[in-house]
Amino acid sequence: MVTGQLARPWSDDVEGGTTHGQTGTTGGGSCGALEITSSSTAPAVRCAHTRWRWLSVAMLLLIWACASWVHQRHSGNILDHLARRFQLSAAGEIISVHPGDDTGALYGAPPLTEGQLRPRAAFVVLARSQDVDDVVVSMTRLLARYNNSATQYPWVFLDNGELDENFRQMTSAAAAGPTRYGTIPVGHWSYPPWIPTWAAAKARDIMKQNHVLYGARESYHHMCRFFSGFFMLHPLLAEIDYYWRVEPDVHFYCDMPYDPFQFMRHQGIKYGFTLAVLEGRKTVPTLWDTTRDFMQRRPELVPADNLLDFVVAPDGDYNLCHFWSNFEMGDLRWFRSKQYQAYFEHLDRAGGFYYERWGDAPVHSLAAVMLLNASEVHHFSDIGYRHNSMTNCPAVKRNNCDCDPMLSVDLRQPSNSFGRCHARWTRLMRDKALAAGQP
Repeated sequence: MVTGQLARPWSDDVEGGTTHGQTGTTGGGSCGALEITSSSTAPAVRCAHTRWRWLSVAMLLLIWACASWVHQRHSGNILDHLARRFQLSAAGEIISVHPGDDTGALYGAPPLTEGQLRPRAAFVVLARSQDVDDVVVSMTRLLARYNNSATQYPWVFLDNGELDENFRQMTSAAAAGPTRYGTIPVGHWSYPPWIPTWAAAKARDIMKQNHVLYGARESYHHMCRFFSGFFMLHPLLAEIDYYWRVEPDVHFYCDMPYDPFQFMRHQGIKYGFTLAVLEGRKTVPTLWDTTRDFMQRRPELVPADNLLDFVVAPDGDYNLCHFWSNFEMGDLRWFRSKQYQAYFEHLDRAGGFYYERWGDAPVHSLAAVMLLNASEVHHFSDIGYRHNSMTNCPAVKRNNCDCDPMLSVDLRQPSNSFGRCHARWTRLMRDKALAAGQP
């Protein structure tokens, strides 16, 4: 097949509207004007050719009609979704109507009063020495967008090995505030005593056969366990109350004219996210059962105003929604709390960090929706962000955002897996606001 050419639905014996014989013209016949060749069968061929043309036109019209119907139906869904999310001001500017949407950009955080200290906060990066270029890119992009008065927060870089001098020099030059470099303790990046290494290796082999994403990578299991239960205990974070996790090679699309850490402190927020997506079921086959077992054992830790409806399917199973932890802000005091640590220890004893591929993202998410009040979890929808193919782009065009809202995860169709969790979060927040009597 020749690229760029469409296959013809009629015989190759007819070229350019003529046969290979001599041609002339005549009128009449069921096909109208025909080109006649010296062959006695040419009129029949021409008639069939014309019929094919009319049939092709009819097929194209049918396809166009179907496509128009699908487009109208699909566009209606998009427009309905947009209408539910936005309204126009008197000046024609889009403003958000969802509870929690763009609250940072709309309200920000109150300025520090005289004598009030900034929050004890830090940017936290887990990286290896060879990631330095991508780390510096992320730092540069973030600091170019962040409130200048808030960029002096320290950067904490962690690795299970020693970060080399080149990494230290380049990241120190890119940072606006102080930089600190730490090594993860061996006990926080290795197997606990109750997990035999041979059993973990066998489980990884099975995960490899079952095509579980990253399931065959031993270091990935250590990383997930570290971020789930140990990063908040690192000595370099001992005097830090709030953290912002930053990954190598991520994008920040909007200016941030307020201090998110100050916003969290002022609003009593303990966990913040930008993206909510679906987890792969193969990675967490028993995580929800283990979590339900914890809730049955420790019901006193689950507040009445929890957010479990965000993750529970109609049949009571886990719907796989979770906050993507490559961007997250959190209150480290909550992560260090007896409640959170009790949950982590329950999971750790179950062995799912090694016998399965439990990630820190669903673990943090389940902990947040189970142990925190609804007002303590916040969607930073005003922060434009992209990691790999997943994007959060604010619906409200302000703060010099350089992204397309229609590419944002939460604007993809709710029936699509990419937008399903954001749609669920939006509905849950709206329902809670209405139940509380808020407009």
